[in-house]
Amino acid sequence: MSPRVAATLALAIVAVAALVVLVAGGVPDAPSLLGRPLAAVAALGPWAPVLFVLLYVAAALLFLPCWVLTVGAGALFGAAKGFALVSLGSTLGATAAFVIGRYLARPWVARHVGGRPAFGALDDAVARDGWKIVGLVRMSPLFPFNLLNYAFGLTRIPLAHFVAASWVGMMPGTLAYVYLGAFAGGLAASGRTRAPLEWLIFGVGLAATVTVTILVTRLARRALVRRLAAGAAAVGLLALGVLGGAAAADPARLDVGKFEAPSTPDALPVGWEELTFRRIPRKTQYRVVPEGEGFVLRADSEASASGLYRPLDVDLHAYPVLTWRWKVANVLAKADARRKEGDDYPARVYVAFRWDPDTASVWERAGYGTYRLFYGRYPPASAINYVWDNRLPPGTTLDNAYTDRAKMVVVRSGPAEVGRWLDERRDVLGDYRRLFGAEPPRVAGIALMTDTDDTGESAIAWYDAIALHAPR
Repeated sequence: MSPRVAATLALAIVAVAALVVLVAGGVPDAPSLLGRPLAAVAALGPWAPVLFVLLYVAAALLFLPCWVLTVGAGALFGAAKGFALVSLGSTLGATAAFVIGRYLARPWVARHVGGRPAFGALDDAVARDGWKIVGLVRMSPLFPFNLLNYAFGLTRIPLAHFVAASWVGMMPGTLAYVYLGAFAGGLAASGRTRAPLEWLIFGVGLAATVTVTILVTRLARRALVRRLAAGAAAVGLLALGVLGGAAAADPARLDVGKFEAPSTPDALPVGWEELTFRRIPRKTQYRVVPEGEGFVLRADSEASASGLYRPLDVDLHAYPVLTWRWKVANVLAKADARRKEGDDYPARVYVAFRWDPDTASVWERAGYGTYRLFYGRYPPASAINYVWDNRLPPGTTLDNAYTDRAKMVVVRSGPAEVGRWLDERRDVLGDYRRLFGAEPPRVAGIALMTDTDDTGESAIAWYDAIALHAPR
């Protein structure tokens, strides 16, 4: 069965199960919405297990509290059968959300989850440790089950690994909640007062189950944090609200360059790093300086070239629009975008795209792997340069003079608007499709550069308010 067929089947199951939930529930309150169908399930005899599993899949996909169903399974079916049904339902629900997030609703999921600035760190951790990360997350019932089902669909983990790790990882928490439900259901169904020995047996069993679950949860959480501490993935989980962090204030906007007062006059902006070139000894000087009531980035270039780079990992389908404002003090007389010796600009804004190993040749994989070995991450595979040129008309597009993997887009040209702040807005997704004739990989970073090394001239530029935006 192809992934898209599987996703379609998952949606069909959701539609049927959601209809059953709504008809039987009758109220919008989430626990009540599940409690009433549970009562209806109990009266269905041999069909009760089937409807229960469908109900669990629907709850997982509709962000309803699955713990209600897990506890209810113990009360309705007993510990052993309830555990088996919850294990099946939760695994199918997680798989359905994963497949939908990866294939059918990827733009929507990416806009709400994958576009958050640090989500790529979680993706990198999963790519590095695979099923181990998924398993550790699943062992803790404190993590947001419903949200992460969709979020994992954006990562690079194979579907089979996700299913196996989720199924095994959810077992401890499932056992605890089902046992709790079985204990409560047994008390309600007995119709008599239990003897002290029976209370002791049930109490000890429940306490042991809960204790083991708590211990497994803590161990899994510690192990997960240790694994994520090697990179920035802990920040990624914070951005998802998993470890108690807060989401971005405005999920429709990602501020990439919102400059603030520097700690020292020469300090780089927070989150940015220097981008230098081995064969160019002289570097452009970048400083955050006061401007009006705030701060902006100033670049001074004297026959020099270097840039500032902000590493990112963003799905361009979720944040396709780039905005910024800039100002230049002059244009370059000798610049010529069509020749290597003229490849200089008073201001340019790069969007760099991640290398995709699935589309690379053996030689490209070897080269990119060697680069990562030395520098700790893969270099960008392609880029779009939005530039301020000296003569080409705005809207002109052409290959970079050094490589066809970098496309040049002339946004401003000539001296007419020198000395004025100008606001820009670009549909980067549309530009990539038009320039490369394909769907874009993830955004690896944003770079700013003022360079005059090829022409030997000088230039001054200012940059501010760089942001990515979700579709309107």
